[in-house]
Amino acid sequence: MSMNKSLHLPRSLRIAAASLLLSLPGSVWCEKVLIDTDFSLKGDGAEFGISPNPTDMGELPLKSPTNIGVNPPSTITCGAEAVGKLPPPYARIQIESPDGQEGISSGATIRWNLKELGLESGRYRLTYKIVPLTSGIPGGRIHVTLLGEDGKPMEGHPTIIPLQVVFTKDKIQAAYNAPAEVYMENEIYEIEMTFDLDQKNWSASVNGASLLDARPFPENHITAPSLRIGDVSFKSQGGLGDRAGSIWAMTAVKLVKLD
Repeated sequence: MSMNKSLHLPRSLRIAAASLLLSLPGSVWCEKVLIDTDFSLKGDGAEFGISPNPTDMGELPLKSPTNIGVNPPSTITCGAEAVGKLPPPYARIQIESPDGQEGISSGATIRWNLKELGLESGRYRLTYKIVPLTSGIPGGRIHVTLLGEDGKPMEGHPTIIPLQVVFTKDKIQAAYNAPAEVYMENEIYEIEMTFDLDQKNWSASVNGASLLDARPFPENHITAPSLRIGDVSFKSQGGLGDRAGSIWAMTAVKLVKLD
């Protein structure tokens, strides 16, 4: 009975509902969530669940990363207590030095592998929340890797590689010649990055403030016959570039294909 009643709404209500649908932006109906990870899923005997590398859009969204890798003594653990205003769960990333190698750090990576999906066109939005739990952090970044026609990551000088937001010493920055935001430890930073693989441009913001207005990809990316998304990853690459003793909390990682 309830189904029959719902099919016979008053004409005025049907018209109002249709008008509302037509007034919504077309992109609402095209959005596809690719990644939606809050680090709440556990693995068998592990702190985090791990998703298999997706080969079909029907396997999305990824509720867990596809890979978590650390070089001891660095660690990636599940945060169990609130840090400032950020409640658990979250990934707690702690970067340390190998024994007897002061000044050198061991790397850590959280990766969402998307390379088999053939994501070669469209507009995308990546958002996440991150809390630096130590000050003066040189290194640590979220990066969307783009692959060229040969399936290999597009190369370039680190200062001009697109689609990354970097914590460098006391600032958050998306490109070396773009505005930077000073950050404070134990504060939540909501990062948003948007990019268009057809127009080959991107932008970034933190807490609603622009880090990078719409900017073209570097020349070698623009002239490439095709580009596709390889992965989304948090990277603290280790070695001399990233500082041992750095600690991060990260959650609410979400990648959406807008059209």
